[in-house]
Amino acid sequence: MKKTYQITICGLLFALYAYSLFVGAERFSLTPFREGQTAITAYYMAQGESPFLAYEVPVKGAPWALPMEFPLFQWLAAKLAGADLERLRWSGRFLSLFSWLGCLGFASAIARRAPVTAVDRKWFVILLAAAPIYVAYSGAFLIETFALLFALGYLWAFLCTREKAPWLFTLLAILFGVPAALSKPTTWAPFAGVMMLTVAVDCAQVLYRKRPLSNCGPLLLRAGLLIGFPLMAGLTWVHFGDAVKLENPLTRGLTSESLSGWNYGSLSQKLSPMVWGVIFAKQWILLLGAGALLLPVVAVLAAWKSGKVALAGDWESGLWLLLALAGYLSAPIVFTNLHFRHDYYMLANGFFLVAVLVLALSQMRARWVVFAYPVIFVSMLTVGSGYLLLKKSFDEPQEAALMATLQSLPEGPVVFNGFGWSSKMPFELERRALMVDFKESESELYQEVIGYNQEQPWGAIALASEAFAAIGPALAKDLGGGFKYTKEVWPGLTVLSRSPFADTPSFTQRPELLQRVDERLAGRDVSQSGFIYMHTPVTPQETASGLLEVMLRRGGDLFYIDSETRRFYRIRNYF
Repeated sequence: MKKTYQITICGLLFALYAYSLFVGAERFSLTPFREGQTAITAYYMAQGESPFLAYEVPVKGAPWALPMEFPLFQWLAAKLAGADLERLRWSGRFLSLFSWLGCLGFASAIARRAPVTAVDRKWFVILLAAAPIYVAYSGAFLIETFALLFALGYLWAFLCTREKAPWLFTLLAILFGVPAALSKPTTWAPFAGVMMLTVAVDCAQVLYRKRPLSNCGPLLLRAGLLIGFPLMAGLTWVHFGDAVKLENPLTRGLTSESLSGWNYGSLSQKLSPMVWGVIFAKQWILLLGAGALLLPVVAVLAAWKSGKVALAGDWESGLWLLLALAGYLSAPIVFTNLHFRHDYYMLANGFFLVAVLVLALSQMRARWVVFAYPVIFVSMLTVGSGYLLLKKSFDEPQEAALMATLQSLPEGPVVFNGFGWSSKMPFELERRALMVDFKESESELYQEVIGYNQEQPWGAIALASEAFAAIGPALAKDLGGGFKYTKEVWPGLTVLSRSPFADTPSFTQRPELLQRVDERLAGRDVSQSGFIYMHTPVTPQETASGLLEVMLRRGGDLFYIDSETRRFYRIRNYF
């Protein structure tokens, strides 16, 4: 690769990563729920108020403990930054970014063992670095690239066991595998699956070559250790976390058993062409850019060519391709709903899809392949820029209005009723929270939650909409009373406070944003979740403005892409 070529590539990647890291860095916009949860965990560790194992995610009221992932990432971020909120925000981002740089290092080491040319290896690392989803999330306050770092080290050490010092590298692989399984089982699982398949292939080769069956013994023993230790560590952590969650009535529904349906998805999902269409379309575009269009054709041609080579006795290149494909597919096959609902889960298996593309292109041995790599690279940068622009423009106007009001009140924990349980607002406010979705006060759960929290010094109660406001007087009374000040901070969104409100704006009429949405949706059927409004140059709408307007209903919330204001809005409880 020519030097000017390399400088150009590095410059483009640097610009995109700088944009990802620094633009909009004062707020969480990529996945506010998960970033807020990770950050608030680190914040209370840094404050010295949270233990390490039974750590606090103080958004579900007392008792505050809510251990989800093993908190090594959060602990390191806290140690690097201390209790300062802004320093913590940057420590988490840079820890994630440095983890991703380590991932690229392991990816390069793994590629050196693949049956591809030196040019293919270089492009593999470059395409990984340019993949839109990795560019976006490598600078997020998330555990994803941190867990991926250990998972890739795990795979690298496993490959080394097949070359030299097998027992030494087995130990090293275990040392990588245990924190990978503890930090993010959904990231560790596809790598463990690829190892199991590789060992199965090795044992099959022993049988095929008619070697003594005892040769499989060391392979199976090492595989058992490689899989067994991380698996046992992960299961032990899950058991511990479940036991802690059972102590709070609001977190009992977050145990591994309770979330199994959400994590794994239903059989109907796993058999649904629509679900798989969404997963593949989303993941291929966010991982490969325009390479997504090439992948099916290239993969078929590569499989055909690999088959011809295999018949001639060379199985290696075809096996690498099949194992990479299995690694990619295993994640959504097992965790179907997670990959259907969220984009950041593809950080776990995206490595394998990029490997599939490069391995397939390497099989072609055609002149056009030389031009395919830079075209795919540029398309990745283009998709990545657009994706970042969309994510960075994310805006929740109700939450902005609410936080401005709450920040003007004296310190004290806050009750949020009807906002889900995203930790973003409690983290930004530096306050503990009780996040509930109660509409009536007669349930046994309501009474139990009040019993746990009525002695806490609640300073304010936020009520997300009229549907959640009806229970406001009961909440105020049951949590000790004294909430004698009331203010509407957004149409239907009110705050009850024990202290008088500062001079912040009140909404006495419907904001212009809601008026525009009302106008566009007038007379439309919006009763079902899904796309309810779309304005493009191909499908213009008379009520629209700008080049693109898209509205999506999800439950009671409205998501609105508005090209005129260049914002991506979420309007809670619009419906």
